[in-house]
Amino acid sequence: MTDTIRDLEIGNPNHDSLGEVQDHARSDDERSDDARSDTLPDNVTQRRRAVSDAFQKTCIDIITPALETDVRDMIRGRVLWRRVSTVFEVLGRVSGAGGTVLAFAGGSDLPGETLSRALAFSAGCLGTVSIVSTLFASFSRQQSMERSTAVNSILQAVGVETIPDVSKALDIQGTNND
Repeated sequence: MTDTIRDLEIGNPNHDSLGEVQDHARSDDERSDDARSDTLPDNVTQRRRAVSDAFQKTCIDIITPALETDVRDMIRGRVLWRRVSTVFEVLGRVSGAGGTVLAFAGGSDLPGETLSRALAFSAGCLGTVSIVSTLFASFSRQQSMERSTAVNSILQAVGVETIPDVSKALDIQGTNND
């Protein structure tokens, strides 16, 4: 096996691809398993199977509660991130509109110079809050979708029907064109 890998590394033409090396390794493993099972007494083979079955049952007993906890936490997380996304989306839109109004008011001839500067500063601050809020809303929406994907992959692995991703159906900006 190591000679085959070494031949592949130095470019020996007798070994074309990694797939050939893996096939060769598989055939070596299969041959050694057959040789072991032929030389072992039946009671040793049965004990190995019993230990393997017991180990498998122990793993399942440990993994099942962890999966249940993961699914429960991910479902809570996707709902939380979706709500955070909605709140920050609204905050971003309202502060963007407020910043625009203040910018127009500051640029008009009605207020004095001091008030005009204060309105311009306030408009800039609200514009920045708007951008940051919209970006965080996008991040939150993405987190919600990632949790939905993770939950669905676990549910598919255990043979349960998946849950739809509501974030895609409620897309306000049209950014989720998946």
